Amino acid sequence: MSGVRMNRRNLLKVSALAGGGLMLELSLPNTASAEEHSTLVSSKELNVYVQIARDGEITIYSSVPDMGPGVRTTLPMIIAEEMGARWEDVPVIAAPVDEARFGLQGAGGSTSRPRNIGEMRRMGASAREMLIGAAALLMEVDREDLEAKDSQVLHASGDSRSFGQLAALAAEQPVPDPEMLSFKDPRSYTIIGTSVSGVDNLVIATGQSDFGIDVDFPGMKYASYTRCPKIGGKAVSFNAAEIKKLPGVTDAFILEPDDRPGKAAMAFLEGLSVLRGGVAIVGDDTWSVFDAKSKLKVEWDEAGASDDEWSQMVEQAKQIASEGGGEIRKPGTNVDAALADPGNRVVEAFYQFPYVAHICMEPMNCTADFRKGENGAPDTLEIWMGSQFPSQVKEMAQNMLGVEPENVKVNAKRMGGGFGRRAVHDFAAEAMAISHRAGVPVKLSLTRTDDIHNDFFRVGGFQNMKAAVDADGKLAAWDQHYMGFKRGPRPVFGSGLFGNDFSMAALNDARVRQTMMDIATPCGAWRA
Repeated sequence: MSGVRMNRRNLLKVSALAGGGLMLELSLPNTASAEEHSTLVSSKELNVYVQIARDGEITIYSSVPDMGPGVRTTLPMIIAEEMGARWEDVPVIAAPVDEARFGLQGAGGSTSRPRNIGEMRRMGASAREMLIGAAALLMEVDREDLEAKDSQVLHASGDSRSFGQLAALAAEQPVPDPEMLSFKDPRSYTIIGTSVSGVDNLVIATGQSDFGIDVDFPGMKYASYTRCPKIGGKAVSFNAAEIKKLPGVTDAFILEPDDRPGKAAMAFLEGLSVLRGGVAIVGDDTWSVFDAKSKLKVEWDEAGASDDEWSQMVEQAKQIASEGGGEIRKPGTNVDAALADPGNRVVEAFYQFPYVAHICMEPMNCTADFRKGENGAPDTLEIWMGSQFPSQVKEMAQNMLGVEPENVKVNAKRMGGGFGRRAVHDFAAEAMAISHRAGVPVKLSLTRTDDIHNDFFRVGGFQNMKAAVDADGKLAAWDQHYMGFKRGPRPVFGSGLFGNDFSMAALNDARVRQTMMDIATPCGAWRA
């Protein structure tokens, strides 16, 4: 430290650099080259999303699940743009599932970008201001004369410091008030608006992506689960002795229905992620448990099960349409008179739209490792799965198994398609229950047939339309009867009129009615 005058400003520099965790030799910029100075700085987090290493590598965390639209690239781009980084210096890493740190870690309804763009800009701008503050301190200049650009802070004189050189000192700067942050003029963007390859393109194109179905580790078993074909039914017995003798099978047992995991804090998931009654088979490999599954002979108790049948729904809807009635959602004006006017031409049609499965490329799967606590230690659970809302699994584990959220670790894997299907975690409830019962870590995989039969479908429905067209070809009246589905007092997910529907919002002379029919068939979101 010889030759360094220890005034207040230099003391601050020394303290910050020491906090970087590496102090081989203290040489301040006034007495050493920038290259020598950079050896004093180790990696530092500027906020939960940004970490800068002494070699200038800028790690940005991606906290939102990506099921294909590319938000793992887009959202970090926004951070890098606002902080003035070069995109070539940025590796993107998937953030751990921790909503206490990262907020809502969910994807659905095409909301990932609009929901997060403001926060990403603030994270980038905040990091930029902390870097500029550090540069002003080290270079002993006014921060107004500094600009963050190309992964360095530039002074009007031409002098500069790299982000790597500034990282440790920047981490000691006060975090800016979010309300006082300013953002870049879009005309000065260098990353957004350019052609950028997806951060995962290489691993995807070369088959190295880590999907949930790729999970494998020593001691893990494999599982299949056969649900009652009818919603609400349960297994009474099965050919257990025969199944357990099959090669590769280590266990087989009945699981009772359990609605506890479906008590979701997220209202739109309420009751969806339940455990349906069925038979679990555990074994040494997927082929063995699938082969055993094909040989199952199960006696089902369907006394309280659903008798939903599409052909019956069609007949019921046609009967309702012929009788009229229904809840008036928009009364319209002079509709009956216009329809009865002999001078008008009346056109009528009955439409039906079916229940639709998601058919994601990767069938549903989940690996669960339940560990019973010993000697007073708490129970723990570790999960590996592709999910649109991975934190939801922690609540499910608490509801069903009593495992506290802090003792649940969720490893979010890449999703082989989601489209709303992976917002519902019925298959995770099954994997957790099987691991809990079997006492071993298990990877549950649904067959393609199971995946379709047990989906949370896009809800079907019916429309009966009648319109009157006058002699000039103009619409004189519109009569619409929508027939959808409910469970108890509430419409099932995706069913019902919302008030902004075309006819209700755009047609003055429209009469719109709605009738809701009861079903038990599970329904969920489907492609936004």
